[in-house]
Amino acid sequence: MSSENLDDTKPLAGVSRPRFGQLTYTSFDRPALGRGQVLGGWQVKDVVGELDESEQDAVRAGINTRLETVVAPPAFPTQEQIESRPRRLHYGPLNGAAVAYWHSVQAGSDASGRPGNVFVHVLVDRNPELPPLIRPISLWHSPGWLMPYGAEMVVRSEIFATETFPAGDAVDLSKIVNFVLDPGGWRSGVLYVLLDAVACAVETGGTVVLGVEDPDRSALWIGAVSALMSASAASRFYFSTYERRPSVEDLEALNVHLVCVPVEDLAELELPSNVVVLSELETPSLGELDVEQHRTTRDVLVPVTEWSVLAQTVLLDPDTAATALGKLDAIAEANPVRGTETAWPLATLVLGDSDFSDAHIEAQRVVDHVPTPPVLRVQCEPAPHTAAVSLSKAVPVQGYAPELVGLTGLAPASAWAPANMQPREPSQILHDILAISNSTPDQSEARWLQFLEFVRCVPGWSSGPCNFRDELGRFEFRPSRRLLTMVEATAEDFFNRLSVMNSRAQSDNRFLIETEILRFADVIMFAGVTDDAIVTVVQSLVEWAVVPLLFDEAVASSFIEGVGAIDAPLRGLLRGCVTDGKGAGYFATRPLGARVPGDVIEWMLQFDDLPTDGRIDVHPEVVAESAVALASDLVLRKLSGPSDHGADGWGTYVPQSLWRLLWEAYNGGFVPSPASRLLSSPHLLAEDLVNLAAQFPGVIAPRFLQRIMLSHNLNPRSGELATAAAHLLCTDVEAQRLDTVITPPNRRGDETALAWAQVRFIDRWAEQGSGELQYRVGLMRPALIDYCHMNAAEIAELSNDILDRLAVLLFTSRWARDRHGAPFVPFVGDAQVAGLRRSILGPSNYVSANITELIRSRVIDREWLLVTVMLLTDGAPESERPTPDLLTSLGLGSKNGNGLLESLASESLADLYGVDRNSLSPIADMFRDEVRRRPPVDPPVDVDRYRPHAWQWFDYLVTAKAKQAPSQGFIARTFGKDKG
Repeated sequence: MSSENLDDTKPLAGVSRPRFGQLTYTSFDRPALGRGQVLGGWQVKDVVGELDESEQDAVRAGINTRLETVVAPPAFPTQEQIESRPRRLHYGPLNGAAVAYWHSVQAGSDASGRPGNVFVHVLVDRNPELPPLIRPISLWHSPGWLMPYGAEMVVRSEIFATETFPAGDAVDLSKIVNFVLDPGGWRSGVLYVLLDAVACAVETGGTVVLGVEDPDRSALWIGAVSALMSASAASRFYFSTYERRPSVEDLEALNVHLVCVPVEDLAELELPSNVVVLSELETPSLGELDVEQHRTTRDVLVPVTEWSVLAQTVLLDPDTAATALGKLDAIAEANPVRGTETAWPLATLVLGDSDFSDAHIEAQRVVDHVPTPPVLRVQCEPAPHTAAVSLSKAVPVQGYAPELVGLTGLAPASAWAPANMQPREPSQILHDILAISNSTPDQSEARWLQFLEFVRCVPGWSSGPCNFRDELGRFEFRPSRRLLTMVEATAEDFFNRLSVMNSRAQSDNRFLIETEILRFADVIMFAGVTDDAIVTVVQSLVEWAVVPLLFDEAVASSFIEGVGAIDAPLRGLLRGCVTDGKGAGYFATRPLGARVPGDVIEWMLQFDDLPTDGRIDVHPEVVAESAVALASDLVLRKLSGPSDHGADGWGTYVPQSLWRLLWEAYNGGFVPSPASRLLSSPHLLAEDLVNLAAQFPGVIAPRFLQRIMLSHNLNPRSGELATAAAHLLCTDVEAQRLDTVITPPNRRGDETALAWAQVRFIDRWAEQGSGELQYRVGLMRPALIDYCHMNAAEIAELSNDILDRLAVLLFTSRWARDRHGAPFVPFVGDAQVAGLRRSILGPSNYVSANITELIRSRVIDREWLLVTVMLLTDGAPESERPTPDLLTSLGLGSKNGNGLLESLASESLADLYGVDRNSLSPIADMFRDEVRRRPPVDPPVDVDRYRPHAWQWFDYLVTAKAKQAPSQGFIARTFGKDKG
C-alpha cells in the first residue's frame, strides 16, 4: 500500500476548483493591521485550494483540539521525542461526495505560554472516486502533513496548494500482513470479529470501538480492514485512529465506522451494550456462519458474515495473503460498480482460485447478493420540453460515453427494446441510471433527467427495494431550468393519472399512485431539485392525493406502512399541508388530540423536527408551528389512554402540548377532555406552568397551581415561582377572570388553591384594618382546613414561609372567632402542631414580628389579647378547661406566663400600672365584658369566680414579672420548659 499516492490527477473539464483543499487550525497570535494589535487564540491559520465558506464550516465542525495522551509529554522534549509524538488521523465524509482527513499533533505551548496546543492539518478531497484510488489509511505518516512544535514553528508553518498528496510507508501491505500474522500473538481472531462488526457498522451506520496499545497499531488494524476490501470500498470506510474516552454523543459527532482508543480507556467507557467494543489484547469467542455469533469479552454478540470467512481463507501465511490481497484492486477496476461492495472483490478472488475451494460456497453467496450491472441500450422517445437522444450501441455502465450527457430519460422496456433484444426488468434499467457518474453538473443533470423519465414511463417504479432518496442523493449543483421543467412535467403526469384512475375498490394495488407520489416528492425535496414553483407543484400534488388519506383512520396506517420512512424536507411539507394547507379545515374542526391518527403523526414528525428554541418564555411564536400542533395532538392522544406511561417517550413535550392547547382555547378553539392530565403531568415543569398561567390569564384552574405555591424551598427559584403563582391567582380573582377555565369545575379544590394564594401573597398582616383582616382570614380558611387534613409527610414538604403564615393565620382565626363570630378554628392535630412549632421555633422571626405588630397597631384589640392570655395561665378556675390550649402548644402562650403573648399583654398594660384595686378596676371591667362574649364563660357567676384570678394574673404581670421584649429565643426557652 505504500505505492498509493494522490497524484497525477487533474480537475475534470468544466470543474473550476482543484480536487484538493487544505486548512490548518491551531492556537497562535496573528498580527493585525493597524495600531499593532495582536489577535490570538484558536483559529484557522491558512487555507488553500479554494475552500469555500460552507466547506470551511464543515471542516471546522470536525476539528477536535483535544489530544490528550496516556503518558503526559515531557515539558522539554528532545528532537527525537518531538518527531515520535502521538498523532491522530480522522477520516470522514464532508459535503456531498467530498471527504476530509483531519490530522492532529501536539504542538507544545502557544504564544501565551499555555501548554497543550494542538496543530490540526486538514485535507479535503472533493473527488475521492477519481483515479488513482487509494486506501485512506495510506496517508498515515504521510510526509505531506505539517507537524510544527512550539509557538515559533507554528507561526512559521505554511501550506501550499497541490495536485498531489503523498502516501506514507507505515501501513503498506507487507507491514499489514506481517502484523496480522505475527506468530508472537494471535491477532487473527480479533480481526475476524472486527471485520464482521465493521461490516455491520457500514451497513447500518453504527460505530465499532477498538482498544489499542498505541496509535501506530490503530493504523495497522485499520489498514488490515481496508486491505481486505478494494480501494474504492475503503474510500467509504471512515475511521479515527485515536480518541480518549468517547461518549455516545462523541461517536455520533465523529460519524465514523471504527474508532480506536487506548486500551487503558476501555474500562471507563460508558456506552450502550449494543456498541461493539473490542480490545486488541482480548481473545474473543469466534462464531460460525449461520450457526453461532461471535462473542466478545464484554459479552456482546457480533453476527458472522461471509467476509470474515473469506478472510480466514486467504490469511493462511504472509506470502499467500500478500499475493491474494494485492489483486483486489485489479478485480474491482474490472467491474467498478460491484467493486465498491465491501466483500465482493475478495469473494471474486476466492471463486477464481481452486486453492481457496473451501470457501467457494460463501464466496458465491456474496457474488449472488450483488446484482450484475447490465449493459445500457437506450432508444428514447422525446420527453416534453426536452430534446431526444438515441443510442445505437452499447454503453458500459462503468464509463458512460460523453454522448450520454443531455440524455432525456428511459422509456419502459416493452416500449423501447428492439425485437432482437430480451426485455429488461425496470430494476435493471434503474441500475444503469444510478451507475452514471455524478461528478459534474452535466453528468448529474443527465442522471436526473433519465430518472424522471423512468418515473414517468414505468408505473410501479417505486415498489422495489431500492432507496431512491439515498441512491440519488442530494443535487450538489444549481438545477437548470430544463431539469425543473422536467420535474413539473413529471408532477403533471401524476395529476393526469389520478384523474383517470379506476376506483380503489377495483384496484389490485390500493394507493399505488399515492405511494409513488409521496416517494417522488421525497426524492425531489431531499435532493433539493426545487425552486418556489416546484415546491408549489409538489405541495398541490400531495394535498390533492395524499392528505385526505392521512386523516382517514381506516386506511392511514396501512398507507404509511406501504410508503415507508420519508426524509425531513418532505415531513415538513406534509406537516404544513395537514395543519395549514388544504387539510387545515379538517384539522381545526376537531378537538386537539382527535385530529390525526397517532401513527401518522409519528411518521411525519420526529424529535429532530421539533423546534429546539421553543421555550415558552422566550419564543411565543413557536406555538403556532405545525410541528408543535401535531406533537400536541399526539401527546393528548397518548394521554387519553388508561395511563400515560410517560407518553411513550413524548412526555418531555407535555409543556409545549399544554401551551398549544391553551393557545387554541384562549383563541376560541375546542377544549379536549384530557386537558387535566396535561396539567397534572409530572413532565410539566413548574416554571412552564407559571409562564403559561401568565400568558393565558383565567384559563388554568387555580387548583393546578397549588403544588407550586406549596412546594418546598429546594432552591431560590422555587420561592420565586411560588410567589409568582400566588400573585397570578390573586390578580385573577380581583379581575374576575376565572370563568374561562379549560377543565371541569371543582369548586372546593379551586377555592382551596385561591386560599393558599392568599396565604402565600400576604406579607404584613397589620397593614389590613380590623374589618379587612377578618375578611382575609375568611378567604384563607379553606387553606387552613386543607392543612388540617395533611399528613406528616405532606406537611414536611411545605415551605417554611407557608408554615410561618399558617401560624399567624391560626392566631388571627382565633381572634376572628372570638371577636366576630367567625367559624371555629379547625381541629389541629399533632402533625399540624409539630409543623407549626418547627416554624415558630426556627430562625425566622416572621410569626413574632407580625403578631407583635398586630397588637401594637391595635388591629387586634388588647381586651381580647389580655383575656385570651389570662385563660392560658395557670390558676384559672374550671380545671376542665382544655389543656394544653392550641396557642400554648405552639409556644405563643404558656402556663407559667413566659410566652410571646404574655409579654405582649404585659406591654399593653403600661397605662394601668398603679391602679387602686379597691376602686372600680378597668381590668375587671375589661375582663367581665370580654368573657361574656365567650360561650365557655358566659354566666355572671363565672365572672365573679374569675375575678380573684384576674387580679392575681394582673398583679403577676404588673409587679412580679419584669417587662421583657418578645423574641424567638425567649419563646424557645419558654417552650423548652413547657412541653404541654
